[in-house]
Amino acid sequence: PGVAVQEPKVETVEVIPPPAPVVAPKPIVKRPVVAAPTPAIVAIVEPDTASVVFDRANRARVQGQRDAAIADYRALLTQFPSAPEANLTRATLGRLLLDSGDAPGGLVQLDAYLRSGDLTLREEVLSARALALQRLGRPAEEASAWKALLEGYPESIHATRAQARLQELGKR
Repeated sequence: PGVAVQEPKVETVEVIPPPAPVVAPKPIVKRPVVAAPTPAIVAIVEPDTASVVFDRANRARVQGQRDAAIADYRALLTQFPSAPEANLTRATLGRLLLDSGDAPGGLVQLDAYLRSGDLTLREEVLSARALALQRLGRPAEEASAWKALLEGYPESIHATRAQARLQELGKR
C-alpha cells in the first residue's frame, strides 16, 4: 500500500503593501500683508522769483498784513537786489516802515529809492522822506526835502502840506 503523502497545507496570505508614509502638512505661516509701497506725493515747488515775492508782498500789504508784507519786501531786496521790482520795493517798503513807526528804516529805503534814479514814485517818495525826517527831528533836512518836492512837483497833491511845513519851520 502506498503511503499516503500529505500535501502540505498552503495558506494563502494576502500581502498588504505598507501604508504610504504620512507627510505632515506644511505649517501655515501667517505673514503680515504688506501693501505695495505708495509712491510719495511730491509737491513741485517753484523757486521764488522776484516777481513771485513781489506779488506775495503786495497781496499781504493790500490785505492789511503789514508784517508779512515787510518780511517779503525785505526778502526780495536780499535775494534779488537788482531785480526790476527792487526799486518799487524800496519805495513801498520805505513807506510801510515809516507807517509802522520805523522812521529810520523807512528813511534808508526811501533814500535808496531816490539814489536809484527811478522817477516813477519820486514825488511820493520825496513826501514820505520829508515826513520821515520830521519824525526823526531833523528840521533842516526836512525843509530841504519839502523844497525838493516843491521844486520838482509844484502842482503836487503834497504842495499844500509842504508849504505849511516850511512855514512852520520858518524856511519858506
